[in-house]
Amino acid sequence: MNNKASRTPKHLANLQVVDHAANYGYSDLFFSVTDTTGKIKYGNETFFRIAEFAEAETVGKQHNIVRHPAMPRAVFRLLWQYLDANKGIAAYVINRTKSGKYYWVFGVFTPVVNEKGEITDHLSCRIKPSSPRLAQIQGVYAKMLEIESESGMDESTAYLIDVLGQLGYSSYDEFMHQSLSMEMKTYLDTRVFVSNIAVRRGDRSDMGLVHRSLCKNIPFLDNCARALNDAGAIILNLRKLLASTLDFYTLTKDSSMNVAIAAGKLGGQASRSLNPIVFELIEISTTGEAAVAEFESTLNEIMLAHGGLAYRMQKTLLYSSILLEFFDDILSQENSANEEAKQRLYAVAGMFVRIMLQDLREIEGMVSDFSMNVRGVFDMIGRKLGYSMLIGRTLCAQGIVQAEVWNADSLVNTLTDLQKEVGAFELCLDESAAGFGKMEQVLSYVDRAFTKCLETNEQVDELLA
Repeated sequence: MNNKASRTPKHLANLQVVDHAANYGYSDLFFSVTDTTGKIKYGNETFFRIAEFAEAETVGKQHNIVRHPAMPRAVFRLLWQYLDANKGIAAYVINRTKSGKYYWVFGVFTPVVNEKGEITDHLSCRIKPSSPRLAQIQGVYAKMLEIESESGMDESTAYLIDVLGQLGYSSYDEFMHQSLSMEMKTYLDTRVFVSNIAVRRGDRSDMGLVHRSLCKNIPFLDNCARALNDAGAIILNLRKLLASTLDFYTLTKDSSMNVAIAAGKLGGQASRSLNPIVFELIEISTTGEAAVAEFESTLNEIMLAHGGLAYRMQKTLLYSSILLEFFDDILSQENSANEEAKQRLYAVAGMFVRIMLQDLREIEGMVSDFSMNVRGVFDMIGRKLGYSMLIGRTLCAQGIVQAEVWNADSLVNTLTDLQKEVGAFELCLDESAAGFGKMEQVLSYVDRAFTKCLETNEQVDELLA
């Protein structure tokens, strides 16, 4: 592949671009379906409305009919690499309308696979970005465009990966997982998805049953997504605890060395009685630092697992909400649409459900593994750190007694301060234990609610079949 930026495609060469944004809101959920070459096969009414194109103007055309020239080509190359490998991907994208306005979206792209395991289509669901991450990405994309015009896509891609590394992400997967959580926060906080529910109580048809099932699903998924956000906050608090633990062990070493120096000046029996206590405190700190390094490694793995789990849950919530809105369109057209149009509508709906079922079945195993790993790390931290705090408090008490025997007031003060630090840290461990209790409740709820969602989607799949 030529790494130099290629010429602008003909249909984009003379496009009009105006310097203001298209107007759309958080309740505007939209999607499009393309074949494996990127030609548009289907979209919902919101997609066509925001893009300002009639359906007839886009179906059969390449999806880059809405491409904005400010969009780096390297991002699209990354997107195609994921899709061709049968992997979903999420990304920030700037599009243009027919009249030349721009609009930013956060898109979640999924390959659609048939019974033979072959990729037949690509589904793209999009929401309005709301997080501070968008401003960050706008600057990154501007630099990528500049690099592409001078050096090509390889260098542009390398720049993107380098920036993500500087932001603390080990991979694009980790970046997109957290980005979806950030963008979904507005939707979860304002309960946009739940507020969009309008139950059609009088409709007893199969489609009406599907609609009601989806209406029941969304509150469960919404609560699961918010519960997993709570779980993420608990994990971050645990990471802060480990950082505090390292600070505590450093303080213990420094205080112990000061005690050793002061005891050495006293000499004789005072030194001999205090030094074993000091050396044991230093040993606890050294062993503790090694344990914290092990915990941090395990915690990083748990955070990555949490990101993947939250991503799939939030993606399923988004897809369910878009599908529900789509079903409103289906039911409103039920009497007027011809049989061919109906079958196409049902086929698109079935595609959504199959994707959601696949994600829900993956979530099933992920919740179980995640719960077991979280329980393990909390147990290790509680046992190892709790034990070292107990020993540390006991040694401080013994040291204070010995220092008082030798009237070493400065040593008494140093060890008393350290004892207070131990006590304060034990309170932190108690808070961590309380966090674990909350985490257990969160995961138990997610497991129960997810099971109901899985059952509902299986029923919907049967109705659509």
